[in-house]
Amino acid sequence: MRPLIIFYLLVVYIILQFVWWSYLLVDLNREILQQKIEISQLKDPNNENPDQVSIFEKEFNKKKMMVLGEGFVFLCLLVIGIIKTHQSFSKEFALAKQQQNFLLSVTHEFKSPLAAIKLNLETLEKHKLDENKREVLIDYAMKETDRINNLVENALIAAQFDSDKFDFVGSRFNLSECVEEIIKGRKIALGEAVEIRSNVQKDVYLVGDKMSIKSVVLNLIENAIKYSDNGISVDVSLKADNKEVTLLVADKGIGIDPKERPLIFQKFYRVGSEITRKTKGTGLGLYIVQKIVQKHNGKIRVKNNSSKGTVFEIVFPQKNT
Repeated sequence: MRPLIIFYLLVVYIILQFVWWSYLLVDLNREILQQKIEISQLKDPNNENPDQVSIFEKEFNKKKMMVLGEGFVFLCLLVIGIIKTHQSFSKEFALAKQQQNFLLSVTHEFKSPLAAIKLNLETLEKHKLDENKREVLIDYAMKETDRINNLVENALIAAQFDSDKFDFVGSRFNLSECVEEIIKGRKIALGEAVEIRSNVQKDVYLVGDKMSIKSVVLNLIENAIKYSDNGISVDVSLKADNKEVTLLVADKGIGIDPKERPLIFQKFYRVGSEITRKTKGTGLGLYIVQKIVQKHNGKIRVKNNSSKGTVFEIVFPQKNT
């Protein structure tokens, strides 16, 4: 914030200096005009050349307009420069804030599962538990390990996109089976806490990178679960026609403010402060989703759910199938 205050103080100083400089130039030319008129009157006391004063005044007005014209152009360029600099400052501050949120969220996202895994392992080490309790602790530790792995995968994919080193492995695969597999896995992992309803058309094929498309589906489902209210319900739909393949992931959660929709696909972007936010995440999920969809020549749109919540719609052209 301090550099921005210094910048605006310099802007005010420059503008004041510019106004003062313009005033001095005009005032100086006015003094020169007055001196020329006085000298002319001394040389011509009988006023034999009455047009001389008019000539001096025309010269003064010409110089005055030149100063004002050049000053106006300079002022316009200065204002444009100030606006551009302000925009640059704003982007840098926004990026710095997003990166700070990302670091805070990553610290929390890694710390929580690691602490849970450590606690489970210590429990297994110090206590003799029956087989059922051991399986519960081991299963929970595995889930937390998968969560850490997903965080690392997202960070790596984002870094690959930033450096244009994303390895796109194109092959024809059954998208229907892929979506069903992910839904089944999430149902097993989450149990009865989450209801995932599916309406998946059979044998829908897509040409693309299977692992990255799986990441898209998983990120959207996880995002829908994350921002849903109590009694979580997520709907996943997949259909195809002669022109396109459409994937829909809908939730009945808190929804997304229309003003924030253009921002949600930005890297690190998350609503609010990381200190007070209750939902988990790093701000990379939707950024990665959009990048992967674009890599497959697809489009992603965000819409309001008819009842409540948000719908993410992804459309792939049939040439990708």
